[in-house]
Amino acid sequence: MRKLYLTTVLCWISLTVFAAIGDKIYPTDNMIYQVTSDTEVQVIGYTNAFATTDLVIPPSVESGGTSYAVTAISVFINNTTIRTLRVPGSVKALATNWQGFKGCTNLRSVIFEKGFTTLAKGAFNGCSALKEVVLPEGVTEIPVYTFQNSGLETITLPSTVATINGNAFAGCAGLSEIRFDGKVPPTFINNSDSKKFDTVTLAVPAGTSAAFAAGTTANPFKEIREDATLGMGDPASEWDPLKDIRKEDFWVYIVFGQSNAEGYEALPAAEDRIPNPNLYNLRAYDDNDAEDGLGSITTAWGEWENVSEPNCRKTKYHPTKMGWVKAFGEEMLRLHPGKKFAFVHVAVASAAIKLFDKAQYADYLADANTSKWVKYKAAGAYGGNPYQRIIDAAKKAQQFGTVKGILMHQGEEDGGQAYWPGTVRKVYQDMLTDLSLQGSEVPLIMGEPTAYVGNIANQVAVTTPGNDAYIPNSYLVEASDLPYNTLHFTHDGYVSLGKRYAQVASGDYTATSVEEIRNGLTTGTNSLDVKLSRHGSAILALEASQPLVEVSLLAADGRLLKQIARRPFMTLKINVERWNENPLLVRCKAANGAQTVIKVAGRR
Repeated sequence: MRKLYLTTVLCWISLTVFAAIGDKIYPTDNMIYQVTSDTEVQVIGYTNAFATTDLVIPPSVESGGTSYAVTAISVFINNTTIRTLRVPGSVKALATNWQGFKGCTNLRSVIFEKGFTTLAKGAFNGCSALKEVVLPEGVTEIPVYTFQNSGLETITLPSTVATINGNAFAGCAGLSEIRFDGKVPPTFINNSDSKKFDTVTLAVPAGTSAAFAAGTTANPFKEIREDATLGMGDPASEWDPLKDIRKEDFWVYIVFGQSNAEGYEALPAAEDRIPNPNLYNLRAYDDNDAEDGLGSITTAWGEWENVSEPNCRKTKYHPTKMGWVKAFGEEMLRLHPGKKFAFVHVAVASAAIKLFDKAQYADYLADANTSKWVKYKAAGAYGGNPYQRIIDAAKKAQQFGTVKGILMHQGEEDGGQAYWPGTVRKVYQDMLTDLSLQGSEVPLIMGEPTAYVGNIANQVAVTTPGNDAYIPNSYLVEASDLPYNTLHFTHDGYVSLGKRYAQVASGDYTATSVEEIRNGLTTGTNSLDVKLSRHGSAILALEASQPLVEVSLLAADGRLLKQIARRPFMTLKINVERWNENPLLVRCKAANGAQTVIKVAGRR
């Protein structure tokens, strides 16, 4: 009898863990969920302990041993803590009209993942700081008052949107452009409201402007323009690095420096402005388009965007121009099929290297002799500390990919100063330490200035073995022969510079000649010593005891596989991935005529 009694009690206890429809459950994330079916819940609020600034709604939660899919969101009205919001595809709808995220005045970025379909009336009404909203394909309607009195300046609507209801954008004083990704004009219902579209540009896919002009006659836009980047599908906002590509195949590069790292003076061509779907920029700058002429506001940064030029900063008060990052990325895509590439890009024109030294930047910015424009950009775009912005952004990028290199273009301002080599070394070492990187695996690659500036001896010193200032695994990109306009490269100069950075980063150089060599393999003299090491199976790194003018790769029978002839250099990386020769011969010629041949095992 006693045994039967215990069994009955245990069964009763086990039954109580199953929540009934309508019950509230409280997982450990300080949000409140309500059970809507045996397998689903909706978010209906949050506890007093909720203090999340970057809110990521989970796709599922567990309670009492039962897993529930999160399929709807109800109430976060007037929450002033949340700054960014990401909603998974399991959530199909914002469930409650006039509630949602209404009055969340610090909310700046909202990303709905693919699978979400239904907005609610007034969902983001009064979100005055809101700058970014990403809506996936599948959303069919923009309800009334959805974005009323929000801070939106531009928004892209997916091709599936068929209806835009009245007052959806009422009171959006800063709204200047609506981008529509579909080729069929949506229906505008009761839009004779306080927010007409006569101050708004409508951007539409190529070849569709006439159809949109006819379909929006009741709601005239300031302008209807065609945009070749629309109507292509698969926007970057739907890409999730954690799901779409392995971390080791997603290569991250840090780009920093002064004006030639920013992108300066030259204007991007139309093709430069088209985002590349396989290149990503983790936005490292504050978007200050809403700032006044004197101060700045810090808005959301840290979202992924596809690389296009200008890449460094796409802002009103701190804009940049044509640079070399997109050209670098596209050359890397060519050289490394199957990889994708991302950038953390922080640069300030006219900045001395001290701006990036975490021990000196504050004094440098406080110095009366420091350019006011350096101070303005450092404060307005990077929170007053560009180095820390690099580290914060790079740590976020490391969640998705692997840092493979640090690309620097700096020195025109102070490269001739005695402190420069030591400060560059410190900045590089600080980055390695703060990001838990190894110098042997993450090179420092810097670019020469224009021929107008001329050779910077300190750049040569830090990249040349044997010098006291030498930084191991550092390399110099030749640029003195590229077209320029005084201090800055021309458009074509930037494109070529980007490709050269990529070739150095890959150890891949274009051969200057291809011919058959049958004789003359000289073992050389003792005056030339070359240290050769491997970086993985594909890269050979050379360090010479004196300047080289030519390096050749040869097969055992003397066939020339590749030849690199340049002005004198002492370090070189060569990509040997394409050859299966075993052994592989590396012939090095010095400027004084000395030469040596090194026999190495073939590709491993």
